[in-house]
Amino acid sequence: MKKIPFYLVTGFLGSGKTTLLKNILSQHAENLKIGIIQNEFAPSNIDGTDLMRSGLPFSLLEIYNGSVFCVCLLGNFIPSLAAFVDEKNPDLVVLESSGLSDPIAIAQLLQSPLLRDRLYLAHVWCIIDCYNFHRTALAETQFMRQIKVADTIILNKTDLGTENLEAIRVKIALWNPFADIQPTNFCNIPVTLDFYSFKQMPVAIRQYNDVGTEIGSKRPENIHTIVLKTTRKISPEHFDLFLNTESIRDSYRIKGYVRLTDEKTWAVQVSFNQINKTEISGYNGNTELILMGPTADAGEINKRFNILAAG
Repeated sequence: MKKIPFYLVTGFLGSGKTTLLKNILSQHAENLKIGIIQNEFAPSNIDGTDLMRSGLPFSLLEIYNGSVFCVCLLGNFIPSLAAFVDEKNPDLVVLESSGLSDPIAIAQLLQSPLLRDRLYLAHVWCIIDCYNFHRTALAETQFMRQIKVADTIILNKTDLGTENLEAIRVKIALWNPFADIQPTNFCNIPVTLDFYSFKQMPVAIRQYNDVGTEIGSKRPENIHTIVLKTTRKISPEHFDLFLNTESIRDSYRIKGYVRLTDEKTWAVQVSFNQINKTEISGYNGNTELILMGPTADAGEINKRFNILAAG
């Protein structure tokens, strides 16, 4: 059986993982059959819809409501991935991990009996949001291990300010002195796909795998997820007021789609205090938002959202 290269994309909430996937597709989807796995901690996945809107060819496997590196999903994920590879027969597979995942046990996952003859670890990218780097202590264990397992570290969003870039480089080098570091904006890097080059795995993965610790990953206790949905259309003014309420403003990450009363649709991306609302066409779903942030009163946020939706 021919082994297929497996690529891993990691990065904290809002760093630009889906943007990198779009760039990979734009550079290679016309010539290669690409299988993409998107993993979301929330019980819903917005990013798959975003990718499909690119119009580029690829096969998609969505895994949500937990991390694929957690024992809670592992038992189902491994056979699902094996079946996905057998059915789609891709030239390569790319996993976009959850921003809250701890990928240190990736080698153990790929060496499971169902996958070890199908896939090999080809490359690991870790994306850093340079503008919000100081906030990553919110999940330092996961974030540090995402950096440790990387072959390439992408310093993203340098257009928003580079005054701390050298300090970020120094800290990253302490955690992973072997990775290639590439500063950029919008994850705009040339992506080279090396087939059948069975390289040495990153040191952190080899050390972890040698110890033989059980796979396990859990969400940081200070980060929670809320999914908001409605079939009603929302006025732009009321939605802006909703985003500016204190409990919403404290969210680390908001993403999704909002159907508006003026018959327009916004794709919404919020990373900490950066708000991006883009008018899009061709979206046929209802309003759906995923919020990730500190311990919050989900009931109060849902109440505010229902008032918003009611107009």
